[in-house]
Amino acid sequence: MISRQSLTIFFLALAALPAAAAWQTARTVASPDGEAYRNSIDQFPIYPDASRAPGADPDGDGMCNLLEFVLNGKPDQADIRTLPVASISGGNYVFGFHRCGDVAPGTIVTFQYTADLGNPASWQNVVIGAASGSSGGVDYTIESGAVSDWITVRVPLADKPKIFARIKVSSFM
Repeated sequence: MISRQSLTIFFLALAALPAAAAWQTARTVASPDGEAYRNSIDQFPIYPDASRAPGADPDGDGMCNLLEFVLNGKPDQADIRTLPVASISGGNYVFGFHRCGDVAPGTIVTFQYTADLGNPASWQNVVIGAASGSSGGVDYTIESGAVSDWITVRVPLADKPKIFARIKVSSFM
């Protein structure tokens, strides 16, 4: 039996401001399974079972274990370098994040964005595939690395004075 589990792992808010960009983070966690996650967390045997759970944060850095796994972080090291980044460049909102090489084969990573948080139906989906591409006028590039891929998503500014974005991870197990 194949079950679908979904997790929204990160949320970014970016406003087109004259000289600055502001962003904030939030997360919600579902309880996923998966061999790649288990293999990853097994590299940290010092943690008791409760600290190995996908929603646990044993290093206290505000990123749960699953978020650190997907973004190629380590649950035993507080390191903000694994967080997604956001900027405005060349008429685009630009979002970048790492995607762990172990995540891609059995997982669907979807970049979602909206200019209106008050309208749940306004979220646009951009499924990040194995190769660079585009969807609905939004381009994404994938730079493959030895351990993780760097994903860059470009959303045209157009008439959007602000944008909210999140990364959604769905897996079939």
